Amino acid sequence: MGSILRYSRLLGVVMATAMVLAACAPAAAPAPAPAPAAPAAPAAPAAPTATPRPQVLPTPVAPLVNPTPTPGRAAAPTATPAGATQAQYGGVLTVGHFVAPPHMDIHQVNTAGALWAIGPAYSGLLQYNPHKNSEVITDLAERWEGSSDAKTFTFFLRKGVKWHDGKPFTADDVVVSINRQAFPDKGTVSPRQSLLNNLTKIEKVDDFTVRMTLKDPQASFIPVIANGYNPVMPKHVIDAKGDMKNDIIGTGPFKLKRYQTGVAVELEKNPDYYVKGRPYLDGVTHYIIADWNTRFAALKAKRILMTNPGTPGLTTDMRVALEKEMPDKIKTWVHVHLGNIITVMNVTMKPFDDFRVRKAVNLALDRKAAIDVLQQGAGLYGYMMPPGTLGALSQEEIDKSPGYRYPKDQDVAEAKKLLAEAGYPNGFDVKLLNRAGATFAPRGIFQADQLKKIGIRATVDTKEDTSFYADLFGKKYPIITYGEGETIGDPDVYLYQYLHSKGSKNTSGFANAEIDKLIELQSRTLDAKERDKIAQDIQRKVMTDHLPIAHILHLVGQMGAWREVRNYDPPIGLTNNLQFADTWIAK
Repeated sequence: MGSILRYSRLLGVVMATAMVLAACAPAAAPAPAPAPAAPAAPAAPAAPTATPRPQVLPTPVAPLVNPTPTPGRAAAPTATPAGATQAQYGGVLTVGHFVAPPHMDIHQVNTAGALWAIGPAYSGLLQYNPHKNSEVITDLAERWEGSSDAKTFTFFLRKGVKWHDGKPFTADDVVVSINRQAFPDKGTVSPRQSLLNNLTKIEKVDDFTVRMTLKDPQASFIPVIANGYNPVMPKHVIDAKGDMKNDIIGTGPFKLKRYQTGVAVELEKNPDYYVKGRPYLDGVTHYIIADWNTRFAALKAKRILMTNPGTPGLTTDMRVALEKEMPDKIKTWVHVHLGNIITVMNVTMKPFDDFRVRKAVNLALDRKAAIDVLQQGAGLYGYMMPPGTLGALSQEEIDKSPGYRYPKDQDVAEAKKLLAEAGYPNGFDVKLLNRAGATFAPRGIFQADQLKKIGIRATVDTKEDTSFYADLFGKKYPIITYGEGETIGDPDVYLYQYLHSKGSKNTSGFANAEIDKLIELQSRTLDAKERDKIAQDIQRKVMTDHLPIAHILHLVGQMGAWREVRNYDPPIGLTNNLQFADTWIAK
């Protein structure tokens, strides 16, 4: 449990910084320092330093300005192998990947199964610092400026950047990439569209300048632009083919070498990457190993050098075993996940159109048991906002809330009474949708067992990803248990996406005008303390009067890598630090 305690402390530190980020825009950044000469061949010029952490906006709103050129990357590696004085070039980073990508269009997927394997091929306008994950730094944008009313952002783009097929990168690519997510054409899926609902237009000023205009100030806008699900994609490919489902053509540090369907995604060094001297690696290969134990065995045998982050990385037992048996060979991390396991009830279908039934489901859940059974103790419980983030309810308040109280006898008795009042004294039969896979299948089984305690007889309907997500976003289910890995620890992600009537992850059909107004209010509130209070009040109202979602637990990420892998830091969440541009392998 020592690592989990360290995680809790880490969560508090990084989320405190993330709260500042989510409530503000960037401060001015210094110009990059000149690259010093490398002491030995091959030359490896130091990358520029990271943008300083932004400060909370004063009231009235100050200009959101970042007037000087900002860096494209974090500082050069500092980790040093024995007998070496600098980072080393060469080698292929091999990663044990948990699932085959459903397709290759990151803008249209809702699973890290695609994002992680393809991410090293792409760049975004902005990115999270891979070595200080609570800071936003630049990527394809050299710098950005914001208006005094916090409703207009102008991005100044790098010149001379090439797509992997040799075509030049321009503002047209940015416009298409944002438009297809914020204003998708019919038939185009945009899972995170609601995060850009406040965007009224994006326009090309010139070939290397883009302006975005918001309806209202949005505290989360810069973090949203920086998250890993928001890469810039090539307009010329999208125009020719309609989407990127069968293509991997980016501007990132690695480009596609070969994709063996269901076997591996192999990426090789991009010699034209815009950061000179990067990447260090010759390539990154994600081997698709669906079985958890097989992935673990491959790591121990050094057939792979690294696991995925998040829950597909290591279980608690696996991590503890490595720390006892191979601490000199393999490094392990417990990291901030920003993911959850939730039970969503379709409020447009009987019997879950009745609040009493939804409340009974929430009361039945034993969160502590869920953390032990599903995550081997590596989890946290709360409501929608992860503990430690802006808007999270205190643990003291959560512990006293219906559904979270211990012992569970009181909650179970109240749940049975509510079902009887709703007309189900003997419970009822229901089909519970669940996602297939070693990581996900146990969640449905656990939920069904919990419902049995109050007389609800759930048959678990486990489906592979394509069918599962079609039913999920089509709202073709009465009740579902599943998990999400989110982009940033911000109320717009957890409240707007899931609980607003126009939220892109509102799969319950829940719609309430009062809740909508409060969610919109917190989004445009730039004062962090006031926003924190509004987000907490929203959750209290939902828990007391609505409950379309019964929250099971907040996930904790665990992963490992051989100690030859240098200058890699695990991400905050699952959607950042994807590029591996600064990572190297000691020989």
